[in-house]
Amino acid sequence: GHFNHAHRIVRVCQKIGIKFIAKGIAQEEDIENVLHMDIELLQGDHLDQSFSFSRGELSTTSVSQRETGNAHGEAFVIDTIVSRVEPIHLSASIVSAFKRFTQDQFLWGLPVVSDKRIVGMLHRKRFLEKDVPGRRSYRYLLHSHKDKDIVQLMETNLLSVEANTTLEEGAEKVQPRKTEFLSDDICVTKNGKYLGTVAVHALLDAIVKKSLTYTKGSNPLTGLPGNGFIQSEINKRLSHGVQFDLCYIDINYFKSYNDHYGFANGDVVIKTLACIMKEAAHSQSPDFNFVGHIGGDDFIVITRPEISVPVSKRILLKFEEHLPEFHDTEDYRKGFYITNNRIGEKERFSLLSLSIGIVSTAGNRIQSYAQLASLAAEVKKTAKAISTGSAIVRNKRIMMNRNKRFIV
Repeated sequence: GHFNHAHRIVRVCQKIGIKFIAKGIAQEEDIENVLHMDIELLQGDHLDQSFSFSRGELSTTSVSQRETGNAHGEAFVIDTIVSRVEPIHLSASIVSAFKRFTQDQFLWGLPVVSDKRIVGMLHRKRFLEKDVPGRRSYRYLLHSHKDKDIVQLMETNLLSVEANTTLEEGAEKVQPRKTEFLSDDICVTKNGKYLGTVAVHALLDAIVKKSLTYTKGSNPLTGLPGNGFIQSEINKRLSHGVQFDLCYIDINYFKSYNDHYGFANGDVVIKTLACIMKEAAHSQSPDFNFVGHIGGDDFIVITRPEISVPVSKRILLKFEEHLPEFHDTEDYRKGFYITNNRIGEKERFSLLSLSIGIVSTAGNRIQSYAQLASLAAEVKKTAKAISTGSAIVRNKRIMMNRNKRFIV
């Protein structure tokens, strides 16, 4: 999960000499987690207190807070951090490669291409070494074969990824490399053709920036992207002309449930629904779908138009599987419970259910986030008006209700 992914990033950092700082330490469990990952630098309010640890003395360093840039709506894929390094052709001479490195002291990796496709890499340190164990020395090659091509020294065992690779996937591919190759630049291709390179430190910086951004903009209960992210994500897709469906999900009778069962149980319901939504969204087109938490018991899921209803059905049915856990046995058996309403009068309330209103940008001329949000709220209101419990309404057409009757 997230712990294993974080651990892999830390290991990459440590192998190439980058120190990692764990921020936001709020409880003892957080400290134990980072100790398991061998993180030495910690920051957080909880560190003001004294604790004893089984793994020896804990070193803490005060780190000044720095504001990070706002990355709301940014696509966290590797082509957003690509550096366009002019490649060298496979037929080029060794001298021309040498000149590229000597004329640019910041050039650490030189991609070798043939027919616009990456075929090898020249890495500054190893290319300019006087003697390479097990191979002819560079000085000898330069002197004796100055008019020949660079095949003798280029390395073909390189890391290459496609432009739509996520930052996390890129980091996972770096981690298994041997220590001496960990800091080698990553080659990036687009449709198989050379696009540019990414330095490992730039990749790790981007991942940290993403993590900080998500932490600041996420709902504290579910960890899902909050309103800022949701608005930026929708605006980004609208501006790019991407067709999508917005599923607006609301829990029916949640306020009365909180009053009757307590806020702790209400939090369990919210977190359970968040997990169900993530699983459903990732079951189809995970790279396209987006899950967000507006606040309270309101959520959104963005999907491709053709899968919005199947994803919504999956969410609804999975949620209903948890109803016995959410309610007392007797309440679940009866299908309702009686408790005081907000004005102190006894009232009968149905079990929890979901209203899902879907608005599609396909076939609708939607110009802005505000227009889409207004339409989604209107469709969700139609879903909530159905008295049979859970319901899915897409563009004001009833797709499914709690009795599993399809009215398309």
